[in-house]
Amino acid sequence: MRDYIDKYVSYIDFGIRFPRGNRTGGLCLVLLLFLFLPSSLFAAPGSGSAVLTPEDVIYAGKETEWKIIYTAAENFSLGMVTLLIPDDWTPPQITDSFANGYVVITSQGTLGATPVSVAGMLITVNIDTLSTGQTVTISYGDDEIATGAHAQAQTEVESGVVFLVSSDPTAGSPVPIASSPIVDVVAAAASQLVFTTPSRTLATDGESAVMEIEARDEYNNPSPVSANQDIDLSSSSGGGTFSHLGGAGWSSTTVVTILSGEDTVSFYYRDTATGTPEITASASGQAWTDAVQTATVEPGAPTGLTVTPEDTTVTAGEFARFTIRVVDIHDNISPVSSAQTISLFAASGNSFYDKDDHGTNLTSIVIPSGRSSVQVDYSHPVMNNDLGYLVAFLDADGNPPSLEAAMTSILVDHAGASTAVSSVEVDRSTVTADGVDEVTVTV
Repeated sequence: MRDYIDKYVSYIDFGIRFPRGNRTGGLCLVLLLFLFLPSSLFAAPGSGSAVLTPEDVIYAGKETEWKIIYTAAENFSLGMVTLLIPDDWTPPQITDSFANGYVVITSQGTLGATPVSVAGMLITVNIDTLSTGQTVTISYGDDEIATGAHAQAQTEVESGVVFLVSSDPTAGSPVPIASSPIVDVVAAAASQLVFTTPSRTLATDGESAVMEIEARDEYNNPSPVSANQDIDLSSSSGGGTFSHLGGAGWSSTTVVTILSGEDTVSFYYRDTATGTPEITASASGQAWTDAVQTATVEPGAPTGLTVTPEDTTVTAGEFARFTIRVVDIHDNISPVSSAQTISLFAASGNSFYDKDDHGTNLTSIVIPSGRSSVQVDYSHPVMNNDLGYLVAFLDADGNPPSLEAAMTSILVDHAGASTAVSSVEVDRSTVTADGVDEVTVTV
């Protein structure tokens, strides 16, 4: 303003003489000129204010008609207002009233000969005249003709999203106004559960690292729940169990809860069976997409021996093959980290043989390092199909780990009749031919 005053004072001094050192008269005359000159002569770029409606919460991906209302703070004369739509919103357009992002301009003043143009995300409004206090409304996603023209908000949650409004009341060099509309885009309602932790690997004698699930909207934004939400947990393994706390705080449950205002909940997993079970988390009472993740369950540390077959029957003189296995606390196969010598015991005497050599009796057999099983053959020539013979497999070598013994019994049945060693005896030499009297023949 001082520059304007100096300019006009100099002009007045040039044509009108005042006493030396006295410019009061010139200043007064300049002030009078300000009262009568057009106000647009002093209009400044970047003036005015703007608001965005609707002003309610903007959810990620929301589709509607958005109105940006600009209010002039100075008179416009052949001026301009621009609006820069934020990135990742629907691009504005003025060619198809049925397509997304359609733009319509209305004004309380007079628009220019070419009212609006669009270049990328920038909307330019040309204004012929607009008085102080009057408004220009930019309808972005105008739905007067079709709701298909709506504009969609960005799908990613973000705070401080700016609809940058610029103005120039008298020319084509708009400057950002001091108060462009600023909005926060928040997550839409939850529609799915996802695991935020990677697939877990655990042993049958331990538990998983913490597992966490998160409620998210359809655009994958974390979405806090408005009320406590129960989450049902299940496993495809019959040996799987869950707990909200791990370690000493373990308490088996099938339900954990996402608390109101939060979007995540965590839990721990245990399983007694090896494999790759699927862990599923479902929102109780909701039609949300489940969270599904595969876990890897490995055997625990070796703790004992098992033998198969159990309580079997073998023909006298033939061989039964036993498989001796190392198992963990839940009977899952568990390889040994160092060789283990297994002692072989038979109640009827030593009757074990190498499966590839039936000529030499064995009293022990070795399970190699990194292996979990070994096979041995058994044979006995004497029939015993009442109680059978007890056999046992003992880890007595003193090398850790100390494995619990395995025992079973084996029934020995008679072999087929042999003419070479068979004899025939009768209990009497004569009988009466009366159809009743009989003789016992023993082979």
